[in-house]
Amino acid sequence: MRATLSRLVNQGLVAEALALVRNLSSLTIEERALRCELELLASNREAALRLADELSSREAPSRSVVRALVVAGRAEFYFGRLSEGQHRFLRAKELSSQLGDPTMVAIVLGSHVEALLRYVSLEAAVVHLGQYRKAAIRSGDARQLATLHRVLAEAELKSGRSHRALRELELAALHIDETTDLVESSQLALTRSAVHGLLGDATAAYYHACQAVSFAETSGARAMVRAALNNVSHFQVLLSRYADASTTLQSLAESGPRSLDSELNRRNTQLMLATAMADLGAATEIDSEFSPIAEGKRTVAAQWYKLARAVYLVSSNRPTEALAQWRTCVGEPSAIADRNYIDRFGLVAAEAHLLDGGALQAVDAVVSVSLGPHSRLPEFAASAHRVSGRLATDSHFAA
Repeated sequence: MRATLSRLVNQGLVAEALALVRNLSSLTIEERALRCELELLASNREAALRLADELSSREAPSRSVVRALVVAGRAEFYFGRLSEGQHRFLRAKELSSQLGDPTMVAIVLGSHVEALLRYVSLEAAVVHLGQYRKAAIRSGDARQLATLHRVLAEAELKSGRSHRALRELELAALHIDETTDLVESSQLALTRSAVHGLLGDATAAYYHACQAVSFAETSGARAMVRAALNNVSHFQVLLSRYADASTTLQSLAESGPRSLDSELNRRNTQLMLATAMADLGAATEIDSEFSPIAEGKRTVAAQWYKLARAVYLVSSNRPTEALAQWRTCVGEPSAIADRNYIDRFGLVAAEAHLLDGGALQAVDAVVSVSLGPHSRLPEFAASAHRVSGRLATDSHFAA
Protein backbone atom coordinates (compact mmCIF):
# COMPACT_ATOMS: atom_id res chain seq x y z
CA MET A 1 0.00 0.00 0.00
CA ARG A 2 2.83 2.40 0.83
CA ALA A 3 4.50 1.65 -2.52
CA THR A 4 1.19 2.56 -4.20
CA LEU A 5 1.07 5.80 -2.20
CA SER A 6 4.57 6.73 -3.37
CA ARG A 7 3.60 6.08 -7.00
CA LEU A 8 0.44 8.19 -6.73
CA VAL A 9 2.37 11.07 -5.18
CA ASN A 10 5.05 10.96 -7.87
CA GLN A 11 2.36 11.08 -10.56
CA GLY A 12 0.63 14.02 -8.89
CA LEU A 13 -2.61 12.10 -8.31
CA VAL A 14 -3.62 14.13 -5.27
CA ALA A 15 -7.17 12.87 -4.69
CA GLU A 16 -6.19 9.18 -4.86
CA ALA A 17 -3.09 9.67 -2.70
CA LEU A 18 -5.07 11.62 -0.10
CA ALA A 19 -7.79 8.94 0.08
CA LEU A 20 -5.12 6.30 0.58
CA VAL A 21 -3.17 8.15 3.27
CA ARG A 22 -6.37 8.91 5.17
CA ASN A 23 -7.13 5.19 5.31
CA LEU A 24 -3.76 4.13 6.72
CA SER A 25 -4.24 2.87 10.27
CA SER A 26 -1.10 4.57 11.59
CA LEU A 27 1.03 7.23 9.93
CA THR A 28 4.76 7.72 10.11
CA ILE A 29 5.96 11.30 10.60
CA GLU A 30 6.79 11.45 6.87
CA GLU A 31 3.26 10.34 5.97
CA ARG A 32 1.77 12.92 8.33
CA ALA A 33 3.78 15.63 6.55
CA LEU A 34 2.63 14.24 3.21
CA ARG A 35 -0.98 14.38 4.33
CA CYS A 36 -0.56 18.07 5.20
CA GLU A 37 0.69 18.75 1.67
CA LEU A 38 -2.08 16.73 0.05
CA GLU A 39 -4.81 18.40 2.11
CA LEU A 40 -3.46 21.79 1.00
CA LEU A 41 -3.47 20.80 -2.67
CA ALA A 42 -6.99 19.41 -2.27
CA SER A 43 -8.06 22.88 -1.05
CA ASN A 44 -8.67 21.66 2.52
CA ARG A 45 -6.54 24.51 3.80
CA GLU A 46 -7.90 24.74 7.35
CA ALA A 47 -7.35 21.01 7.88
CA ALA A 48 -3.88 21.29 6.32
CA LEU A 49 -2.97 24.17 8.65
CA ARG A 50 -4.27 22.37 11.73
CA LEU A 51 -2.37 19.16 10.91
CA ALA A 52 0.79 21.09 10.03
CA ASP A 53 0.73 23.04 13.28
CA GLU A 54 0.22 19.83 15.28
CA LEU A 55 3.15 18.17 13.56
CA SER A 56 5.56 21.11 13.76
CA SER A 57 4.81 21.87 17.41
CA ARG A 58 5.15 18.34 18.79
CA GLU A 59 7.95 16.73 16.81
CA ALA A 60 11.72 17.16 16.93
CA PRO A 61 13.21 19.12 14.01
CA SER A 62 13.29 17.00 10.85
CA ARG A 63 12.54 17.16 7.12
CA SER A 64 8.91 16.37 7.91
CA VAL A 65 8.61 19.24 10.36
CA VAL A 66 10.10 21.60 7.77
CA ARG A 67 7.56 20.39 5.20
CA ALA A 68 4.76 20.97 7.72
CA LEU A 69 5.99 24.50 8.40
CA VAL A 70 6.00 25.23 4.66
CA VAL A 71 2.38 24.05 4.41
CA ALA A 72 1.45 26.24 7.37
CA GLY A 73 3.23 29.23 5.84
CA ARG A 74 1.46 28.83 2.51
CA ALA A 75 -1.93 28.42 4.21
CA GLU A 76 -1.44 31.50 6.38
CA PHE A 77 -0.54 33.59 3.31
CA TYR A 78 -3.67 32.31 1.55
CA PHE A 79 -5.84 33.37 4.49
CA GLY A 80 -4.23 36.83 4.45
CA ARG A 81 -2.35 36.39 7.73
CA LEU A 82 0.96 37.50 6.29
CA SER A 83 2.92 38.00 9.52
CA GLU A 84 1.97 34.51 10.73
CA GLY A 85 2.99 33.10 7.37
CA GLN A 86 6.32 34.90 7.50
CA HIS A 87 6.93 33.46 10.96
CA ARG A 88 6.32 29.89 9.71
CA PHE A 89 8.63 30.35 6.72
CA LEU A 90 11.36 31.87 8.89
CA ARG A 91 11.24 28.88 11.22
CA ALA A 92 11.30 26.50 8.24
CA LYS A 93 14.39 28.27 6.85
CA GLU A 94 16.20 27.98 10.18
CA LEU A 95 15.47 24.27 10.49
CA SER A 96 16.31 23.42 6.87
CA SER A 97 19.67 25.18 7.24
CA GLN A 98 20.39 23.24 10.43
CA LEU A 99 19.51 19.95 8.72
CA GLY A 100 21.90 20.72 5.86
CA ASP A 101 19.52 19.33 3.25
CA PRO A 102 19.88 21.27 -0.06
CA THR A 103 16.55 20.05 -1.43
CA MET A 104 14.64 21.11 1.68
CA VAL A 105 16.35 24.52 1.62
CA ALA A 106 15.22 24.91 -2.00
CA ILE A 107 11.65 23.84 -1.18
CA VAL A 108 11.39 26.34 1.67
CA LEU A 109 12.86 29.27 -0.25
CA GLY A 110 10.84 28.48 -3.37
CA SER A 111 7.56 28.28 -1.48
CA HIS A 112 8.33 31.51 0.35
CA VAL A 113 9.26 33.42 -2.81
CA GLU A 114 6.18 32.14 -4.62
CA ALA A 115 3.93 33.21 -1.73
CA LEU A 116 5.50 36.67 -1.66
CA LEU A 117 5.06 37.09 -5.43
CA ARG A 118 1.46 35.96 -5.31
CA TYR A 119 0.25 37.74 -2.19
CA VAL A 120 2.62 40.61 -1.34
CA SER A 121 4.82 42.24 -4.00
CA LEU A 122 7.70 41.79 -6.41
CA GLU A 123 10.04 43.74 -4.11
CA ALA A 124 9.38 41.45 -1.17
CA ALA A 125 10.18 38.40 -3.31
CA VAL A 126 13.27 39.78 -5.08
CA VAL A 127 15.17 39.99 -1.79
CA HIS A 128 15.24 36.19 -1.62
CA LEU A 129 15.66 35.30 -5.31
CA GLY A 130 19.46 35.06 -5.36
CA GLN A 131 19.56 32.75 -2.37
CA TYR A 132 16.72 30.67 -3.81
CA ARG A 133 18.43 30.28 -7.19
CA LYS A 134 21.63 28.98 -5.54
CA ALA A 135 19.69 26.54 -3.35
CA ALA A 136 17.66 25.09 -6.24
CA ILE A 137 20.75 24.61 -8.41
CA ARG A 138 22.64 23.06 -5.49
CA SER A 139 19.80 20.57 -4.92
CA GLY A 140 20.12 19.19 -8.47
CA ASP A 141 16.51 18.02 -8.21
CA ALA A 142 14.43 18.20 -11.42
CA ARG A 143 11.27 19.30 -9.62
CA GLN A 144 13.07 22.06 -7.74
CA LEU A 145 14.72 23.31 -10.94
CA ALA A 146 11.36 23.31 -12.74
CA THR A 147 9.83 25.31 -9.90
CA LEU A 148 12.79 27.71 -9.88
CA HIS A 149 12.42 28.60 -13.56
CA ARG A 150 8.65 28.88 -13.25
CA VAL A 151 8.97 31.31 -10.34
CA LEU A 152 11.73 33.25 -12.10
CA ALA A 153 9.44 33.60 -15.15
CA GLU A 154 6.85 35.30 -12.97
CA ALA A 155 9.43 37.63 -11.44
CA GLU A 156 10.96 38.53 -14.81
CA LEU A 157 7.55 39.37 -16.25
CA LYS A 158 6.67 41.61 -13.31
CA SER A 159 10.02 43.35 -13.83
CA GLY A 160 9.12 44.11 -17.45
CA ARG A 161 11.51 41.56 -19.01
CA SER A 162 9.02 39.55 -21.06
CA HIS A 163 11.54 37.73 -23.26
CA ARG A 164 13.42 36.49 -20.20
CA ALA A 165 10.11 35.31 -18.73
CA LEU A 166 9.41 33.21 -21.83
CA ARG A 167 12.93 31.79 -21.71
CA GLU A 168 12.50 30.79 -18.06
CA LEU A 169 9.27 28.99 -18.99
CA GLU A 170 11.12 27.05 -21.69
CA LEU A 171 13.72 25.98 -19.12
CA ALA A 172 10.99 24.98 -16.67
CA ALA A 173 9.38 22.81 -19.36
CA LEU A 174 12.68 20.97 -19.94
CA HIS A 175 12.73 19.88 -16.30
CA ILE A 176 9.01 19.05 -16.24
CA ASP A 177 9.66 16.57 -19.06
CA GLU A 178 11.78 14.61 -16.59
CA THR A 179 8.73 13.97 -14.42
CA THR A 180 5.16 12.76 -14.94
CA ASP A 181 3.76 14.89 -12.13
CA LEU A 182 0.30 16.29 -12.94
CA VAL A 183 0.64 18.91 -10.21
CA GLU A 184 3.86 20.27 -11.70
CA SER A 185 2.35 20.18 -15.19
CA SER A 186 -0.71 22.10 -14.00
CA GLN A 187 1.41 24.70 -12.23
CA LEU A 188 3.53 25.22 -15.35
CA ALA A 189 0.42 25.59 -17.54
CA LEU A 190 -1.05 28.08 -15.07
CA THR A 191 2.12 30.18 -15.10
CA ARG A 192 2.22 30.02 -18.90
CA SER A 193 -1.35 31.30 -18.90
CA ALA A 194 -0.44 34.24 -16.68
CA VAL A 195 2.68 35.11 -18.69
CA HIS A 196 0.98 34.98 -22.09
CA GLY A 197 -1.94 36.94 -20.66
CA LEU A 198 0.27 39.73 -19.39
CA LEU A 199 2.02 39.73 -22.77
CA GLY A 200 -1.33 40.46 -24.40
CA ASP A 201 -1.83 37.06 -26.07
CA ALA A 202 -5.24 36.18 -24.66
CA THR A 203 -5.75 33.22 -27.03
CA ALA A 204 -2.57 31.46 -25.89
CA ALA A 205 -3.28 32.41 -22.28
CA TYR A 206 -6.78 30.90 -22.48
CA TYR A 207 -5.41 27.69 -24.01
CA HIS A 208 -2.86 27.24 -21.22
CA ALA A 209 -5.44 28.08 -18.52
CA CYS A 210 -7.72 25.34 -19.91
CA GLN A 211 -4.72 22.97 -19.90
CA ALA A 212 -4.09 23.83 -16.25
CA VAL A 213 -7.72 23.06 -15.39
CA SER A 214 -7.50 19.70 -17.19
CA PHE A 215 -4.28 18.65 -15.43
CA ALA A 216 -5.54 19.82 -12.02
CA GLU A 217 -8.92 18.10 -12.37
CA THR A 218 -7.24 14.82 -13.33
CA SER A 219 -4.91 15.25 -10.35
CA GLY A 220 -7.67 16.11 -7.90
CA ALA A 221 -5.77 19.26 -6.85
CA ARG A 222 -8.88 21.36 -6.23
CA ALA A 223 -6.88 24.39 -5.05
CA MET A 224 -5.24 24.56 -8.45
CA VAL A 225 -8.54 23.95 -10.29
CA ARG A 226 -9.93 27.12 -8.71
CA ALA A 227 -6.88 29.20 -9.57
CA ALA A 228 -6.94 27.95 -13.17
CA LEU A 229 -10.70 28.52 -13.54
CA ASN A 230 -10.20 32.11 -12.42
CA ASN A 231 -7.69 32.55 -15.26
CA VAL A 232 -10.08 30.86 -17.69
CA SER A 233 -12.88 33.30 -16.80
CA HIS A 234 -10.51 36.26 -17.10
CA PHE A 235 -9.45 35.36 -20.64
CA GLN A 236 -12.97 34.47 -21.66
CA VAL A 237 -13.85 38.10 -20.92
CA LEU A 238 -10.89 39.38 -22.95
CA LEU A 239 -11.90 37.12 -25.86
CA SER A 240 -15.52 38.43 -25.68
CA ARG A 241 -16.83 35.00 -24.66
CA TYR A 242 -19.13 36.65 -22.16
CA ALA A 243 -21.66 33.83 -21.69
CA ASP A 244 -18.83 31.34 -21.08
CA ALA A 245 -17.19 33.74 -18.62
CA SER A 246 -20.44 34.12 -16.70
CA THR A 247 -20.80 30.33 -16.46
CA THR A 248 -17.20 29.90 -15.28
CA LEU A 249 -17.59 32.63 -12.65
CA GLN A 250 -20.77 30.95 -11.40
CA SER A 251 -18.86 27.68 -11.07
CA LEU A 252 -16.22 29.48 -9.03
CA ALA A 253 -18.88 31.02 -6.79
CA GLU A 254 -20.29 27.55 -6.08
CA SER A 255 -16.91 25.90 -5.50
CA GLY A 256 -16.86 26.38 -1.74
CA PRO A 257 -15.19 28.72 0.79
CA ARG A 258 -12.65 31.22 -0.52
CA SER A 259 -10.13 33.58 1.03
CA LEU A 260 -10.61 37.33 0.68
CA ASP A 261 -7.88 37.54 -1.98
CA SER A 262 -9.42 34.65 -3.91
CA GLU A 263 -12.80 36.38 -3.81
CA LEU A 264 -11.24 39.66 -4.95
CA ASN A 265 -9.75 37.85 -7.94
CA ARG A 266 -13.19 36.51 -8.85
CA ARG A 267 -14.84 39.90 -8.35
CA ASN A 268 -12.11 41.52 -10.44
CA THR A 269 -13.14 39.35 -13.40
CA GLN A 270 -16.82 39.89 -12.63
CA LEU A 271 -16.27 43.66 -12.72
CA MET A 272 -14.36 43.32 -16.00
CA LEU A 273 -17.25 41.31 -17.47
CA ALA A 274 -19.91 43.82 -16.40
CA THR A 275 -17.81 46.71 -17.76
CA ALA A 276 -17.17 44.95 -21.08
CA MET A 277 -20.89 44.27 -21.48
CA ALA A 278 -21.70 47.90 -20.56
CA ASP A 279 -23.82 46.61 -17.68
CA LEU A 280 -22.98 49.56 -15.44
CA GLY A 281 -25.73 48.65 -12.98
CA ALA A 282 -24.10 45.29 -12.24
CA ALA A 283 -20.63 46.89 -12.23
CA THR A 284 -21.75 49.55 -9.74
CA GLU A 285 -23.28 46.90 -7.48
CA ILE A 286 -20.06 44.85 -7.47
CA ASP A 287 -17.88 47.89 -6.89
CA SER A 288 -20.04 49.28 -4.09
CA GLU A 289 -19.54 46.07 -2.15
CA PHE A 290 -15.89 45.31 -2.87
CA SER A 291 -14.18 48.66 -3.41
CA PRO A 292 -14.17 49.46 0.35
CA ILE A 293 -12.73 45.99 1.03
CA ALA A 294 -9.92 46.33 -1.53
CA GLU A 295 -9.12 49.96 -0.70
CA GLY A 296 -7.20 49.37 2.49
CA LYS A 297 -5.33 46.28 1.26
CA ARG A 298 -1.92 46.17 -0.45
CA THR A 299 -2.04 42.56 -1.61
CA VAL A 300 -1.57 41.65 -5.26
CA ALA A 301 -5.25 40.65 -5.63
CA ALA A 302 -6.41 43.98 -4.19
CA GLN A 303 -4.14 45.97 -6.51
CA TRP A 304 -5.42 44.22 -9.64
CA TYR A 305 -9.00 44.74 -8.46
CA LYS A 306 -8.26 48.46 -8.21
CA LEU A 307 -7.05 48.47 -11.82
CA ALA A 308 -10.30 46.81 -12.96
CA ARG A 309 -12.14 49.40 -10.90
CA ALA A 310 -10.32 52.27 -12.65
CA VAL A 311 -11.35 50.85 -16.05
CA TYR A 312 -14.96 50.71 -14.82
CA LEU A 313 -14.77 54.31 -13.56
CA VAL A 314 -13.49 55.53 -16.94
CA SER A 315 -16.22 53.57 -18.72
CA SER A 316 -18.86 55.18 -16.51
CA ASN A 317 -17.44 58.68 -17.21
CA ARG A 318 -15.99 59.19 -13.74
CA PRO A 319 -12.43 60.19 -14.70
CA THR A 320 -11.66 62.15 -11.52
CA GLU A 321 -12.30 59.06 -9.38
CA ALA A 322 -10.28 56.90 -11.79
CA LEU A 323 -7.33 59.29 -11.49
CA ALA A 324 -7.61 59.25 -7.70
CA GLN A 325 -7.43 55.44 -7.82
CA TRP A 326 -4.40 55.61 -10.13
CA ARG A 327 -2.57 58.04 -7.82
CA THR A 328 -3.27 55.83 -4.83
CA CYS A 329 -1.92 52.75 -6.59
CA VAL A 330 0.98 53.88 -8.81
CA GLY A 331 0.89 57.63 -9.34
CA GLU A 332 2.62 58.29 -6.05
CA PRO A 333 5.54 56.50 -4.34
CA SER A 334 4.37 53.04 -3.37
CA ALA A 335 5.48 49.44 -2.94
CA ILE A 336 4.41 48.54 -6.48
CA ALA A 337 7.23 47.71 -8.91
CA ASP A 338 5.32 45.42 -11.28
CA ARG A 339 6.15 47.09 -14.60
CA ASN A 340 3.29 45.39 -16.43
CA TYR A 341 0.79 46.61 -13.85
CA ILE A 342 2.18 50.16 -13.87
CA ASP A 343 2.01 50.44 -17.66
CA ARG A 344 -1.53 49.05 -17.83
CA PHE A 345 -2.66 51.54 -15.21
CA GLY A 346 -0.79 54.30 -17.08
CA LEU A 347 -2.93 53.78 -20.18
CA VAL A 348 -6.12 53.84 -18.10
CA ALA A 349 -4.86 57.06 -16.50
CA ALA A 350 -4.22 58.54 -19.96
CA GLU A 351 -7.85 57.97 -20.91
CA ALA A 352 -9.00 59.39 -17.58
CA HIS A 353 -6.84 62.53 -18.06
CA LEU A 354 -8.34 62.96 -21.52
CA LEU A 355 -11.89 62.72 -20.20
CA ASP A 356 -10.98 65.09 -17.38
CA GLY A 357 -9.68 67.75 -19.76
CA GLY A 358 -5.99 67.10 -19.08
CA ALA A 359 -4.68 66.63 -22.62
CA LEU A 360 -1.04 67.31 -21.68
CA GLN A 361 -1.17 64.82 -18.81
CA ALA A 362 -2.72 62.26 -21.18
CA VAL A 363 0.14 62.79 -23.63
CA ASP A 364 2.69 62.35 -20.84
CA ALA A 365 1.03 59.10 -19.74
CA VAL A 366 0.96 57.68 -23.28
CA VAL A 367 4.58 58.67 -23.94
CA SER A 368 5.67 57.07 -20.67
CA VAL A 369 4.11 53.75 -21.65
CA SER A 370 5.33 54.04 -25.26
CA LEU A 371 8.91 54.31 -24.02
CA GLY A 372 8.51 51.38 -21.64
CA PRO A 373 9.23 47.66 -22.05
CA HIS A 374 5.69 46.81 -23.16
CA SER A 375 5.35 49.35 -25.98
CA ARG A 376 5.54 46.73 -28.76
CA LEU A 377 2.95 44.38 -27.33
CA PRO A 378 -0.25 44.54 -29.41
CA GLU A 379 -2.52 45.17 -26.43
CA PHE A 380 -0.46 48.14 -25.23
CA ALA A 381 0.12 49.50 -28.71
CA ALA A 382 -3.61 49.37 -29.46
CA SER A 383 -4.49 51.25 -26.26
CA ALA A 384 -1.78 53.85 -26.85
CA HIS A 385 -2.95 54.47 -30.43
CA ARG A 386 -6.58 54.69 -29.33
CA VAL A 387 -5.74 57.43 -26.81
CA SER A 388 -3.44 59.16 -29.32
CA GLY A 389 -6.24 59.15 -31.88
CA ARG A 390 -8.57 60.88 -29.45
CA LEU A 391 -5.84 63.42 -28.67
CA ALA A 392 -5.30 64.33 -32.35
CA THR A 393 -8.26 66.69 -32.51
CA ASP A 394 -6.49 69.08 -34.89
CA SER A 395 -6.02 66.48 -37.63
CA HIS A 396 -8.60 63.97 -38.78
CA PHE A 397 -5.91 62.20 -40.80
CA ALA A 398 -3.64 61.80 -37.76
CA ALA A 399 -6.56 60.69 -35.62
